Amino acid sequence: MMWGIAITLLVAFTSSIIISFIAYSFPTLAFILLVSLMFMPTVGVLIACKVTGDTPIKYGLSDLKIESCRKSNMSEIFMLIVKTYESAFTKKMYTVIALTYPYFLALTNLLLYLILHGSLPSIADIIMTLTLGQIPKQLTPVLLIMYVLGVFINSIVGFLPALGEEICWRGYLLGNLAEEIGIFKATLLTGVIWSLWHTPLILILGYDYGIRYPDPRSFMAVLVFTVFCILLGTFFTWLRYRSSTVTIPALAHASFNGSGGLLLISFWNKDMLNAGLVGWPIIVSLIILLAFISVLELIMRKDLDKWQ
Repeated sequence: MMWGIAITLLVAFTSSIIISFIAYSFPTLAFILLVSLMFMPTVGVLIACKVTGDTPIKYGLSDLKIESCRKSNMSEIFMLIVKTYESAFTKKMYTVIALTYPYFLALTNLLLYLILHGSLPSIADIIMTLTLGQIPKQLTPVLLIMYVLGVFINSIVGFLPALGEEICWRGYLLGNLAEEIGIFKATLLTGVIWSLWHTPLILILGYDYGIRYPDPRSFMAVLVFTVFCILLGTFFTWLRYRSSTVTIPALAHASFNGSGGLLLISFWNKDMLNAGLVGWPIIVSLIILLAFISVLELIMRKDLDKWQ
């Protein structure tokens, strides 16, 4: 088990470091490189399973019946992709939760902003700031609608790259660690590892925060991002075990990635450490989300079981 984890993390972290430096040197390629990086944790899992004789199927992929896809031709690959989407979008309540929880976070961000500032943020002004004033103010409602719809659209478009991460984080890594140290410690450790995997992106590229080394605040960004990853990872773990598949946390991962604009305008601050996407407001909102889920589990446990 330890050899498999070591191989997986070696591939994932080496890729993160190398791709971060390449993206820094060739910023026009950054988007393609970062999307490619999302698949590298799964590449690490596949290599580890090949070396150790393990199979990734048992780590949240059993419902895909991958063993039926013996050939690597285009039709088999297409059917496998169809199966992954079918798995993610047919899990009843958990599919709905994975698609809609960013709206809960955005509403919570708005509530936090109202409590702190005594009024709601000026969405139109924030959108104008984010777009550098490049669009007429009368078109800001259109962009707002795009931000709202972007959560669902990106859950479809960004699902496979997100699955490229989640097969590792909430699949292989979490599954193996849970067997050794228990689900609670495994969830925390997986969240920390997930954050550290992003650390080269933050320190080298200024990923998400616009702060990079040698700025000392870049280390504060790493710390805040670690707390964020632990909390969001805890929610993904809940989805993983409740839905019995890793495709649901992958769907939730993709919908979060698509909610960036919505979360930013719900609690705007030009300092990303204090903004609603990856700053302290989203940490508070995630704590509220996890508390809400805990209460829901206590009140509706039998009903939740029926929805699986």
